[in-house]
Amino acid sequence: MTTPDGYDLEAGELVSAKLRAVFSAGLSVVRQDAPEEEIKVTVNQLVAASDEGKLVGAAILPASAIRALRDEKRWFCIFHTENDGKTHHGDVTATRRVAATKSAVAKLESDRRRELQRLLMSHLVMCDTSEELVAQLKKRWLGT
Repeated sequence: MTTPDGYDLEAGELVSAKLRAVFSAGLSVVRQDAPEEEIKVTVNQLVAASDEGKLVGAAILPASAIRALRDEKRWFCIFHTENDGKTHHGDVTATRRVAATKSAVAKLESDRRRELQRLLMSHLVMCDTSEELVAQLKKRWLGT
């Protein structure tokens, strides 16, 4: 899910710098089959913490799509990390690579972040409210 501080409205894309969390604390996700109440609580917390106080949308995709970003080794892992009673919370974290120089590591991370950004953008559903997001999730996951 993203708010205006994580989405460049003029460029029409997720802010790549916001995805840097994948290389440290992790990028929070809500896993499939989360109850509506958990989704709404998550949206409300995200919106309350944003500068502009509104939702832009959410990338709705299977975890397997993120895990598929790889070369000979996996680039990202997704862990179940219950958070504040949210039983369907998870974190996407990047795997670490050894490179000859700091600049080589920075380039690898930048390339991976750009690929993650492209993937998330290709699955971004624009919505303004938690109710609209829940309706989109039901449509995608349940076909209703």
